[in-house]
Amino acid sequence: MAQLDPWLAPFGDALKRRYFKAQDWIKVINETEGGFDKFSKGTDIFGFNVDEKNNVTYREWAPNAEQAYLVGDFNGWNFTSHPMQKNAYGVFEITVPAKGGEKAIPHNSKVKVLLSNILEQTWIKYVTQDLSVSPVYDARFWSPAPSEKYAFQHSRPQKPESIRIYEAHVGISSPEQRVTTYEEFTENVLPRIKDLGYNAIQLMAIMEHAYYASFGYQVNSFFAASSRYGTPEGLKRLVDTAHKMGIVVLLDVVHSHASKNVLDGLNQFDGTDHQYFHSGGKGNHDLWDSRLFNYGHHEVMRFLLSNLRFWMDEYHFDGFRFDGVTSMLYLHHGIGTGFSGGYHEYFGPDVDEEAVVYLMVANEMLHSLYPDCVTVAEDVSGMPALCLPLSLGGIGFDYRLAMAIPDMWIKILKELKDEQWDLANICFTLTNRRHGEKTIAYCESHDQALVGDKTLMMHLCDAEMYTHMSTLSPLTPVIDRGIALHKMIRLLTHGLGGEGYLNFEGNEFGHPEWLDFPRAGNNNSFWYARRQFNLTEDNLLRYKFLNTFDKLMNNCEAQYGWLHAPQAYISLKHEGDKVIVFERAGLVFIFNFHTDRSFSDYRIGVEVPGTYKIVLNSDAERVGGHNRIDEETRFFTTAMEWNGRKNWTHVYIPCRTALILARETMLSRSHHSLRALSRTGRVLGVRIDSPLSQQTVRRKSGPYGYTQAKALVFSKNGEPSDVLQLHTFSISPSLSSKSVLLRSLAAPINPADINTIQGTYGSQPSFTSLIGTSSPSVIPGNEGVFEVVSTGDPASPIRKGDWVIPAVAQFGTWRTHAVAELDQVLKIDKEGLHATQAATISVNPSTAYRILRAYGPSTGPGGIGMRPLEVGSGEWFIQNGANSGVGRAAIQLGKLWGLRSINIVRERSSPEETEALRAELVGLGADVVVTETQFLSREWRDQLAEITNKGRDQVGLGLNCVGGKSATALARSLSEGATMVSYGGMAKQPVALPVGLLIFKDIRFVGFWLSRWNQQDVAGRKHMIDYIVDLIRQGKFQDVPLDEVAWNWDTDISTLAQEVQGGLQGFRRGKGVFVFGDT
Repeated sequence: MAQLDPWLAPFGDALKRRYFKAQDWIKVINETEGGFDKFSKGTDIFGFNVDEKNNVTYREWAPNAEQAYLVGDFNGWNFTSHPMQKNAYGVFEITVPAKGGEKAIPHNSKVKVLLSNILEQTWIKYVTQDLSVSPVYDARFWSPAPSEKYAFQHSRPQKPESIRIYEAHVGISSPEQRVTTYEEFTENVLPRIKDLGYNAIQLMAIMEHAYYASFGYQVNSFFAASSRYGTPEGLKRLVDTAHKMGIVVLLDVVHSHASKNVLDGLNQFDGTDHQYFHSGGKGNHDLWDSRLFNYGHHEVMRFLLSNLRFWMDEYHFDGFRFDGVTSMLYLHHGIGTGFSGGYHEYFGPDVDEEAVVYLMVANEMLHSLYPDCVTVAEDVSGMPALCLPLSLGGIGFDYRLAMAIPDMWIKILKELKDEQWDLANICFTLTNRRHGEKTIAYCESHDQALVGDKTLMMHLCDAEMYTHMSTLSPLTPVIDRGIALHKMIRLLTHGLGGEGYLNFEGNEFGHPEWLDFPRAGNNNSFWYARRQFNLTEDNLLRYKFLNTFDKLMNNCEAQYGWLHAPQAYISLKHEGDKVIVFERAGLVFIFNFHTDRSFSDYRIGVEVPGTYKIVLNSDAERVGGHNRIDEETRFFTTAMEWNGRKNWTHVYIPCRTALILARETMLSRSHHSLRALSRTGRVLGVRIDSPLSQQTVRRKSGPYGYTQAKALVFSKNGEPSDVLQLHTFSISPSLSSKSVLLRSLAAPINPADINTIQGTYGSQPSFTSLIGTSSPSVIPGNEGVFEVVSTGDPASPIRKGDWVIPAVAQFGTWRTHAVAELDQVLKIDKEGLHATQAATISVNPSTAYRILRAYGPSTGPGGIGMRPLEVGSGEWFIQNGANSGVGRAAIQLGKLWGLRSINIVRERSSPEETEALRAELVGLGADVVVTETQFLSREWRDQLAEITNKGRDQVGLGLNCVGGKSATALARSLSEGATMVSYGGMAKQPVALPVGLLIFKDIRFVGFWLSRWNQQDVAGRKHMIDYIVDLIRQGKFQDVPLDEVAWNWDTDISTLAQEVQGGLQGFRRGKGVFVFGDT
């Protein structure tokens, strides 16, 4: 191993220790258990087994239990009629004799084991859940008659040389709002995967899990295939059908942790917390709220190895993707740890060697019993030797996931303009992998699709995906860029990033929106828990272009095999031209990421002389390109060194285009079939159109033929949950020359909005019936962002597709659509912005901007005159409510302008959470953060003196949004001649001011209302908004954490009102913001 990586030499002792511990386990298994083959067949001993006479024997290891009874439908749930016998090793056993030659326990009947509680068996193979009765699972005796058992018909495919993995979740694999079945996945999705050119499927959430929204990662029944999708026989047919298609199937196995459920899980099965897990804190994963295995225990080793063997034998899986390997490898589980790459991190005291050794033994067992087995590790740490065999001292995985690659792409798309992309860094990240250890590359997986994150296509196109993906609508710059970069990013990752490739289902065609499973927070909606494959089947939508490109890319790899070729040679990374050129598997990959420059006769280096032709072209019309390249062009090489290669040739590379060239001598019959696919949609008799294309495709009545909209309204003041109503109203298709039709993109839920509904806000709107409500009503919402759908005047300065924000107070943003006059909205530059960013700039950041720009200490004695704090002076300001939107904005703006801040926050529910908040605000730029308890204590005066150099540094400005005692203490903290600005009163208590502050310290007290200033200085507001937008675009300003609330046409009033009411709760996970989807 040290020969492969000399840096490992100093850690030879640790490597040897791990190796010999693994060998010790193997020796014990061989000498005491009959070897891997016998030891890993725990299911032949434990759980239910039926002999040739139909007698049913059930065994369970529960060493600390005193008594056990088998109960169920078969004995009328008699808790004492079937006691189990315990042996010296803690194993309980009972045999239920056959009756009349038939099994006494009927197939698919409910069974439980009675210990201290009525529990689900740990080795049970099928469980069901009836949520109308209880969330606790019912164990079932699964023993179908021979005629009902699925009989496998197809052998396992060979281990792929180039593995192309389609990551899938059975339950979401349909456009319909429900759980998809194994049978439906087999019939509808497998042909699609095959057609796309993937040769492996990674199935998620198969091991039974009590909570659907956990994505399968809170496993309670390790041997049970999830019954949500059907029966065990349905899963067997799925795997067998995939094998018929030549596709290997990997199981997403969760051995890193287990559900903490007691009644239907492993936890406390025998009454203790340490049967399968570590006892005490070591046995709990604080972040995942789950239990952690004791990998050093003999019976735990049997359980986990048998679990792997069971899935291989019973369901014919071809291997595993091991989840949470980083958590297993380290005692800190990767929580709060940033891995630097220093080797001391991989061999120090933080490593959990029992878990490392388990993984070594598990991989050795799998590869010795199943030579073609594929194992993949999900590890973010970069553990050396993770993918080297045990014979070399390695852990034994075949592949590791390249988890840095998707992080890189998301960071680039979030933070950088296209012109700022660092090609050298991109290439480094894509090729930064350990020599001799294979990697699965991917630009996005299920992690990026989950709610709270965004897919690549959503980052690239955002709201325009809802309006401009139709071929009947103009190709906007945003969609054009998004389609081009989506293809280029995926091909660059595919070609350069590893020895395997992975895609999460739906992302191949740029699936819109995020993935969010039914849960209480979204009113148990399935709207986002589905894959809208139908989008690729509508010829009027541009999703088909991305789908076709993904297919062409995979077929091209299948033909030329770059994934199993040696790592690429990169001959060019030109930052000015934004061009990357590399060679792999005899192919030449060319990428032009420039935003607007196309290059004719661009010279590139190639190693092998010959005549080259195009085999893949991202600019082809059939994949949504501009058809700027003649694909019949032949490229001739010249024998002269260029960019470190022996030959050169000239190519034409349009902007935002990727090409793959191959020598004519490499072109084969299969390649010509591939090109036929490119032109005609057929290859080897397979249509591009999936079998699903025969289904009816749902379409909207028109691109924007809306005649109705919805709005939240209230006709009387009160609590939001009591008075809010969802009102449907009509939109007039005719617009005046000074009006525009708007579609809502996002609208936050601010405290002022809730106060307005309650009737406690200082300025109340007028109640009207303008939108046809039965009683005069108000649409709440002061802040938001809209997309212009149409204008009354074609020459209007505001055009279709522009983004606008309200320019007037109490605009009423909590609605799906609005008609507004031009002077009621303000156009913003949307380039590089997310809708949620644009929606939250007009209140909180603006308030902080104006207060810091306009207020400060007096300029003369007696409080005469006033000047703002001086930029770059290091002057102090102090604020309560520092974690509010205004507070966070003031911290960041103050830091940018060279001011110093003292920030008061309320304590959180634990010291750790308070400290985390403090660190977060310091990270934003806060100089001092103190809790309200510290601030109101007697010691604060001394602390303030120490902060301000014994008062020599003046605190010239105070920002108050709380009132009450906090405001009084804030005023006392100000220096002579200072100004205190009140812009809110969250405590709903009056501001009590000692007279001495007015008489002896000349402190000025003023109030600030942003709406009044906006009306008084329209030009100043436009300048301010542009400045804030530019800061966001540059990554210099962050809004408060957001809690996105999906608002679609079908979203009901209870969901929306509940979210508004939730805005009153302290310490919410983020500011609520309505994000408008399919409205």
